[in-house]
Amino acid sequence: MTFEHGHTLIVGARTDLAVTVSADGVHLPEHGVSVTSVLRSFPTLAVSRSCHDRQGLQRAQEEGASWATLSPFRAPRSKPSARAPLGEGEFQRRTAGLKLPVVALGGLDVTDVSACKRAGAVGLAVSGALFESTTPEGLLERFLMAWREAL
Repeated sequence: MTFEHGHTLIVGARTDLAVTVSADGVHLPEHGVSVTSVLRSFPTLAVSRSCHDRQGLQRAQEEGASWATLSPFRAPRSKPSARAPLGEGEFQRRTAGLKLPVVALGGLDVTDVSACKRAGAVGLAVSGALFESTTPEGLLERFLMAWREAL
């Protein structure tokens, strides 16, 4: 496993691929195989779930997900979305009282880090900002610095 080498590898949606490459986990789409069934077959995998509402988050928690993403925090940069951005207040309302760690996703920039932390996010997932950047390594470093300095 990559964790043994100081890194974590999470494969998106493909449990079969995660197992084949000895990944540490799999991130499941919102409407896919249940977290419970993946854990029953592969108990050593960390399993997370994409969510867009409170019910999805509660289901992920009940099924034993290690964490979930909740989106979109802001309007996504990498793809169109029919969902309205949650923003800080709605993200906080949808995650209130959950024990499940929730990661903010969707349209994030370095300037959103403090809002995500105030809303209760345990981390950020970014793609659009990195894909758009001419210096993704530098942008990632700025995200990490902003996370450490927030709150």
